[in-house]
Amino acid sequence: MTQRYEARETLRIDRHQMEHLLGELEHGFNRPKVSRRQFRRFRFRQRHCEVLLWHVDDPSTMPSFRSGSGGRVEIWPRAEVRPRIFLMETRNLSVMGISLLHGAFIHPGVCARVALTARNGETRHIEGRVVACRYLRQGVHEVGVRFESPIRIRDYCPEADDLTDEFVGEIRAQVDSLKQALDDEGWRESVRILCDAVRTRAVGYGMDDVGEAAQGIAQAAPKVESIEPLKARVDELLAICGRHLGGASGQTSG
Repeated sequence: MTQRYEARETLRIDRHQMEHLLGELEHGFNRPKVSRRQFRRFRFRQRHCEVLLWHVDDPSTMPSFRSGSGGRVEIWPRAEVRPRIFLMETRNLSVMGISLLHGAFIHPGVCARVALTARNGETRHIEGRVVACRYLRQGVHEVGVRFESPIRIRDYCPEADDLTDEFVGEIRAQVDSLKQALDDEGWRESVRILCDAVRTRAVGYGMDDVGEAAQGIAQAAPKVESIEPLKARVDELLAICGRHLGGASGQTSG
């Protein structure tokens, strides 16, 4: 038998106040002095977004995360903590995370499952973890959740349909860094990190062939004795990126 949990709403401001706050945030209100964002954010509004929260079981998996005050906190598990569902307001979305508005502080490190509504009306449950929480005003906190794996951003945000060339430019910049890294000492680790960055963006932007090519380079890097074959594969990766320039924006998945 499936166990059900009642969703709880904690925001205590009306619709007009919420829209006003969201507008101020878009124009820089209470913006953090230092941004750690790695991926482009898109405006994404979903009222009463269901978010399931729970604590992890294994303390060895718990790194420290930044808190809203800029400090660092260590989150320890609680035995048999009952998962809870909250209704939150969404602010923006990226291929690897989401910004949510909530009526209480959530400790970084807490696990989350976010129920996102795609453009085709389908509800998709995305796993992630709270990585930041900061107080705004009137009891409202902004909660940052990082996803475990990338989502395809066009499935949720129409704005992304017309940005194929910009996405290609962003990925090619990462590939250029990858090419330069092959001439550096300790290039194997750099290749791993940069290939992961390319693959994540490619998956999120709907360029699966680019992601597969980057994954192939990452898998080959630990085995090769010479970097020349890798340089050839990186050149091929750049060529694959170029094929997407001026192409169709892609369709949302059904």
